[in-house]
Amino acid sequence: MTAQFQTEKMTPEEYLAWEEQQPMKYEYLNGKVYGMTRETLAHNDIALNLASALKSHLQGKSCKVQTADTKVGVSTNGAFFYPDVVVSCDPPDQESRNIIYYPCLIVEVLSSSTEAFDRGKKFEHYRQIKSLQEYVLIDSEKISIEYYQLNEKNKWELTTYSLEEIADSQQEFSVKLESINFEFTTSLLYENVVFPEKINLEKDRRENPKQQDFSSAEDIQSPNQETPEKQTRLIRRFADWWETTPVEKFIEDIDYFLANFAVLNVVGLLANVALILSLVGWFTGREERQEEKHFSTWSIINDGQGDKSGVVKKAVERLHKDGFSLEGLELNETNLIATDLSGANLLRANLSGAELILANLSGAELRFADLSNTELMEINLSGADLRLANLSGVSLTLANLSGADLSGAYLREANFSDADLSRTNLRGAHLFNAIRLSNAQIKLACNWKEAIYVKSTIVQDKVVPEDKQANQERIKEIEQDKDSDPEIPPNCS
Repeated sequence: MTAQFQTEKMTPEEYLAWEEQQPMKYEYLNGKVYGMTRETLAHNDIALNLASALKSHLQGKSCKVQTADTKVGVSTNGAFFYPDVVVSCDPPDQESRNIIYYPCLIVEVLSSSTEAFDRGKKFEHYRQIKSLQEYVLIDSEKISIEYYQLNEKNKWELTTYSLEEIADSQQEFSVKLESINFEFTTSLLYENVVFPEKINLEKDRRENPKQQDFSSAEDIQSPNQETPEKQTRLIRRFADWWETTPVEKFIEDIDYFLANFAVLNVVGLLANVALILSLVGWFTGREERQEEKHFSTWSIINDGQGDKSGVVKKAVERLHKDGFSLEGLELNETNLIATDLSGANLLRANLSGAELILANLSGAELRFADLSNTELMEINLSGADLRLANLSGVSLTLANLSGADLSGAYLREANFSDADLSRTNLRGAHLFNAIRLSNAQIKLACNWKEAIYVKSTIVQDKVVPEDKQANQERIKEIEQDKDSDPEIPPNCS
């Protein structure tokens, strides 16, 4: 998909009628049409390799494979896209002449200009197709496959296959397409594909000390001055370097360029107006690409409730690392073992039944969060805000709760075995039937005399003990147990 073609919005009927008269293909989204980009030979080779293998496999079966000239409709009201490969086993699609509405498999071959859209917005629309069971993204510039499959819980699961994984395992990977009972290997997929050349400036500098990049003004003025075609290729290599170089290395190279007046060469190379506009577009589009990345990551999380593989855990950590709010997160019964979410905003998050063993939630915002029946063994909750959170039935064995705010938290039948409650705020905390919670642990906390140790009830929107006298007697009993007094009373100032 390329830039938007028209400014006036079209209805789906107008788009379908209009596109039939056009010499090229256009995709349709939210009333706008977008012209299709020209693809590389590598892109086309990959799509053709897979489509040919699928056609042979599906020969004589009630399924049909189509390539990039086939339009897929999310619904009769749009959107409409042209995936690189699509398979449908639905009878109405077998008789259709123009549009596929019920695909079971969609494959997109990624290009640098479309990969963010294919992972984000396009996949968001594809997921609305109820017949779709599998979605495959194939990189055309390196060996990398992303395989999404709809599981029995109606959630999308992601499996990745990359060159690094193949090298580590020393064996080739195969991808099984369950919807059509077909398996293909990476060698079949990438047969005869020529990958683009990548540049490593630091390696070139070490190996060719007399021919360093953007070397001197004399080179620009020499009789062997590079042609515009070579200059364009060099700028592309410079863009490749930009995308793959760490920030620290980038700063070092900028310093080197400036020290050798190399910036004059760069300015000369950027004389081509089209290249300048392309670079400006790349820089100005960084925020949009970041948003697309966040959207794709959030989509994985949104569809990953109950995930045990660890993919969702990594996605959550990545969003938090980028400063993204996790408020209202829905990840009950999900694997979050050893997750680092220190300082995260988890207000009203649903983590009930999640695996949070060894997780770091120090300083996290967990007000109103649901952590009921969760395994919190050896979790770090120091300084966390757990006011009015639901922790009923949790296991807090060896948990670090020092300095945490548990005021109003619901901790009925929670297991406090060896938990550290030093300077924890227990004002209004519900501790009825708490398990392995010793008087010594309680006295290390702050405001423990204002906690509720018996059954409670709600009176005029306020939680109060059902038997106030019994609650006071329990508090008095703890107070009179002098053997449990800490050597150094907690500083609750």
